[in-house]
Amino acid sequence: MQAKPNGWAAFAVSGNGVLVYRSGMEGARKQVAWRDRNGKTVQEIGKTDLYICMRRSPDEQSVLLGLGVLTGWEVASMDIATGVVSRVSDIPRPSVNLGPWSKDARRIAVNTRNAQAIFEVSVASGQKRPLGEGFYAEDWLPDGKSLLCRDNDGKKLALLELDHPGQFQTISEVPYRRRGFRLSPDGRSVAYESEESHGTQIVVASFPSFDEKRQVSIGGGSTPAWRADGRELFFLTPDWTLMAVNIQTGSRITTDVPGALFKLPLHPYGPYYEVSADGKRILVLDNPQSTPNAQINVLVNWMSKLKRQ
Repeated sequence: MQAKPNGWAAFAVSGNGVLVYRSGMEGARKQVAWRDRNGKTVQEIGKTDLYICMRRSPDEQSVLLGLGVLTGWEVASMDIATGVVSRVSDIPRPSVNLGPWSKDARRIAVNTRNAQAIFEVSVASGQKRPLGEGFYAEDWLPDGKSLLCRDNDGKKLALLELDHPGQFQTISEVPYRRRGFRLSPDGRSVAYESEESHGTQIVVASFPSFDEKRQVSIGGGSTPAWRADGRELFFLTPDWTLMAVNIQTGSRITTDVPGALFKLPLHPYGPYYEVSADGKRILVLDNPQSTPNAQINVLVNWMSKLKRQ
């Protein structure tokens, strides 16, 4: 099977020359929507489109989106109040791990594929500048002066001061994979996916020391997110069920038993969600109610037809 990153084309050829392809691709279109904690859609935002991934701004005014286009996909921003979508910048080969917003929502650190580069982008002007290579930007520190970054497999974690591009200062290095780092609102704790033991689990640790550490998930977890007050943590189970757990951080990290909220809609590029500041609404890439099924087509003797033309 071969396909463009935006999902416009998908086809395969068998050993005896039978061609199978999928057309329409309307099934790849998504709707940005708010859901309540029970999973009920409470507001649809803007029009459906080939949205691949997303990350909401800290001020809840905008959401960064991966938007499928004919040449692949590009980074765009949607105004949550109006649904208007605008291109952010001409970032080459952006990653589905989009990168974080600054806390004042004026800048974005955009990642490129295979950790080839990080770009700092001004939301107002679209101007960009390279910050370094070989790492992904995971989160912005509360002071707005540094980025928390990881290498390709997450074994090495580093800080990057924006005044010193390219100078990654290692703060943690382990022999197992980690990713999805999200700092608590006060910047004193960090939640992340860890493969240290029993598959991939959600772990919360003191930051930047990692001296205090606690596993939060039980049967596996991914994609952690904090409520704005830092007292509740969200994450996904392997079957994309959204979980929520009360948490206390500090010299000792304690949590309640996680509780299930609802299952996220299926998405070909992975699960994406964002939590409102008060934790009462969840922003998702939803499946439009009117989306038709993509048609599967089979062609035989298609090579002979090409030869006759």
